[in-house]
Amino acid sequence: MRLSVPLLAFIFLWSGAGPAALDAAIAAKAEVIRIVAKPVPLDETNPMRVEIGHMRYAGGWVISSESEKFGGFSGLVVQPERRHLIAISDRGDWLETEFDAKARTLSELGSIQPYFDDPELEKADRDSESVIAWDDGLAVSFEFKHRVEWVPAPGKQSKPLPAAQHVDFSAWGGNSGAEAMVRLLTGDLLLFAERGRNVAGVLKAVLANERAASPLTFKPPHNFAPTDAALLPNGDILVLLRRFSLVEGVAAKIIRIDQSTVLPDATLIGTELLHLPPQLTVDNMEGIDIVPLDGETVRIIMISDDNFIPVQRTLLLMFDYKYK
Repeated sequence: MRLSVPLLAFIFLWSGAGPAALDAAIAAKAEVIRIVAKPVPLDETNPMRVEIGHMRYAGGWVISSESEKFGGFSGLVVQPERRHLIAISDRGDWLETEFDAKARTLSELGSIQPYFDDPELEKADRDSESVIAWDDGLAVSFEFKHRVEWVPAPGKQSKPLPAAQHVDFSAWGGNSGAEAMVRLLTGDLLLFAERGRNVAGVLKAVLANERAASPLTFKPPHNFAPTDAALLPNGDILVLLRRFSLVEGVAAKIIRIDQSTVLPDATLIGTELLHLPPQLTVDNMEGIDIVPLDGETVRIIMISDDNFIPVQRTLLLMFDYKYK
């Protein structure tokens, strides 16, 4: 649904988004969309259930839009100070909308715009997998044509991320790119490959900065693959993992990795905090971010990639976790 500029002005101002948001959308030639958000329980058979693993379900939605570009979201950044949500799809499109994680409110309006301006680029050029806040902008990882780029804002010109300049992706498979990444308290970049387990059942990982890149490995739970990562306020890492199987069904996990174990040549092994089996509300969970609630509790937000397939859903789920 592409809206005219006069109508854009009305709905943006009516929704409280303000003139700045309207100007940004028009300048970027973004498609303004209406988002339908349907609340979902954690457990359809027991809607009052909220406790699970080490976390507490804080609510969530199935979100949808009539826009053909809506979906496929594989990376997520939540900006609580702006009450803003940014997601990126594996087709290289940015989704932006107002989202207050603490108040649990999601706007009915959003915008979608391309990462690249060139419509002739192939999917392999724009298969974005993860996005994280980086300085005053965003870092984005890509697979097939493996790389990590930095952009000042969605829709703006990108450039190689200096912290990833020494990473050698030549041995990474085409569909085994940096599916998950996180910036550590040290400023280093930690990347996780999605596929390519060796005989020991471990995946490639890289610890990198502007001076060097060091290999390490990551041992995920059996039949699960990393899809994104986020940093707790104390520096420990949360890794989101999914299982996508026609036989076993869709499931997701979150594990916690102690920051002190992240060293060159180490094998990272996390502690399980959350397991969402097929019987609960879950889909192809691919994006994660964290919003601190107080000095010991964070709200974890996850988004799913529906692969643009009607039988799948775009879920936006929230869980509270006392990390101290």
